[in-house]
Amino acid sequence: MSSLTCSGRHANVFVISTPSPDRRAVLRLLASLGFQALAFSSAEAFLQQVDSSFPGCLLWDVAAAEETGFEWPAWHDCDRPTIVLTKSTDVRVAVQAMKAGAADVLTKPVDSRELARAVQSALEKDRSVRFAKAQLSAVIAEFQSFERRLSSLTPREREVVHYLLAGERNKEIAFRLGITEKTVKVHRARVLEKMGVQSVPALVRAASQRGLGLGLESPIPANWPVSSRSIAVPR
Repeated sequence: MSSLTCSGRHANVFVISTPSPDRRAVLRLLASLGFQALAFSSAEAFLQQVDSSFPGCLLWDVAAAEETGFEWPAWHDCDRPTIVLTKSTDVRVAVQAMKAGAADVLTKPVDSRELARAVQSALEKDRSVRFAKAQLSAVIAEFQSFERRLSSLTPREREVVHYLLAGERNKEIAFRLGITEKTVKVHRARVLEKMGVQSVPALVRAASQRGLGLGLESPIPANWPVSSRSIAVPR
């Protein structure tokens, strides 16, 4: 592996190309355009040496591969935008590359403005994808955290919440469960504390925002008034 004066953590263009004067020229051109780059002799070397958490794009020189027939490699663990650099003007190569997911296809000798445009576009795409993945990861983590808190409720606490959502007051819940109103208040306070909310309406909103039911399926007696059987957010 050869590289410019940068580490993998700071590189933003990863060049895959066999060592040659052409590769050195591409690295110099990237440096002149303000990009930091690292070069690798193969896709396998790149995948082994660069952690997927490092942002950036790939610039893959397929000129050598074209001599024996162009084949897009199975990237598997690599999801960075890839720019294909080729000597050939064969439309077949460009079509194959684009079908395989290439962000762009450039022909050598590459124009500096075209290279700058392609790299900037690929880097922006990489940033957008990483931002979206980070947001999704945060949502999933919060979803899982909410479910863990929900599963921490005791059977009695789940019963209390169920009746609260049915619009019952503390005194009514105490009567239904055969416990004191003070005990209901204690259970209610523990539920709110475990779920990290300040009120029952806030708990309902939190569940709704996550697309979750509260998992409180214990049936309400059929002889309850219809108004009591409907789920309502207490005021």
